[in-house]
Amino acid sequence: MRPSPIQREQLLNLEGWAKSWAREESDEALGDAIVLLLRPFIEHLADQGLALSTLRRHKNNLYLLGGRALDDMARLDEAAPADAATALDSLLSLDSGPILRDASETEQRASDTTARQLYRFRRRLAYGDSDWA
Repeated sequence: MRPSPIQREQLLNLEGWAKSWAREESDEALGDAIVLLLRPFIEHLADQGLALSTLRRHKNNLYLLGGRALDDMARLDEAAPADAATALDSLLSLDSGPILRDASETEQRASDTTARQLYRFRRRLAYGDSDWA
């Protein structure tokens, strides 16, 4: 069952994510770029008829992934800044996502599931390859 219009609006509300991830003010622009990369995937999930609890779990996992991507970007040498897509994609694979600090095995599996789905979604966008479904 698809979320109601109000639930969908709440699900797609990513306002404040970039600011909450930022260590310093200059990080917000990078965070905004990551949010722009995540939004189409959340919209895609919302259109799949998934249970609202599943959608919320994916959204929570995407919040963690986005924060991790921004952290990784902040650690890079300023002489060679990475773009948001490269930082996000470096965390994703067909097998799993990044190891989460202080996560239970169940939380890690859930995060890996979201990361795998995001990986396949981004591959389809980049290459138009339906085999990545």
